Amino acid sequence: MNTFPLTIKSNAFLGSWIEDSTNKQIFSTNLGAEIWLKSSHCSKIIFDWPNRTLAADQSRILISIDGADFYSQILSERNIQLDLDPDSDHLIRIMTQAITFVKAQTWNLSEFFLLKKISFNGQLTGAVPSRKNLVLLVIRSSMAKKFYRTVLILRLIVPIRVGLICFQRNSITTILELLMAVLESLKEPIFIHRRQLILSGTRL
Repeated sequence: MNTFPLTIKSNAFLGSWIEDSTNKQIFSTNLGAEIWLKSSHCSKIIFDWPNRTLAADQSRILISIDGADFYSQILSERNIQLDLDPDSDHLIRIMTQAITFVKAQTWNLSEFFLLKKISFNGQLTGAVPSRKNLVLLVIRSSMAKKFYRTVLILRLIVPIRVGLICFQRNSITTILELLMAVLESLKEPIFIHRRQLILSGTRL
C-alpha cells in the first residue's frame, strides 16, 4: 500500500487545513474544509481518521464519489475504506461536516478533525480545482457605466473573476464593501454602491 502525502502542496486540501509536519498528519477545526482526490487503477483507499472529541458525540465527514450525492460518515478509531473500480478513474470529494452536536472545543484544539494517514493502491493525486485570479476594480460611481462593458469584455478574454466596487465618496472608509465584492465576484460582475451600514453603532 502507498501513502498519500498529507501536505498542502499535494493539491488535495481545500479550505482551512494545518499541517503537522512532525507527525506527518493534517488537521482542521473548520466545518466545510475539503479533500479532493483523483484515483487511477486504484481499488481501495483507506483513511486513518480517528474521532477527536471530548464528549460522547462523534465527528462526521461527508463523502462523494464521482459527483454522486454526499453521504455522512461517522469518525471512529476504525479506518474508513473506500472500495473503487480499478478499471476506471474516480473523483473523491470529502468535506468536514460536524465536530459535535454541542459547542465544540476548537479554539483550544481539544476537539478537531485529525487525518493521520491515507493509504491506497494504484495511483492517487490531489484534484483541487484550479483557482482563478481575482481582480477588484475600485472606481467612482460616476464612472460605473463606462466600466461596465470593459468588465464584461475582460471576463470573456481573460480567465479571471472581476469585482467592481463603486464609491460615492473620494475615500474608502469601510473594508466590509471590499469583502462583499470578493464574495459576489465569484458569481457575476457586481456593482456595490455605498449603503447605510451600521457597525458597532457607528454609521459609515
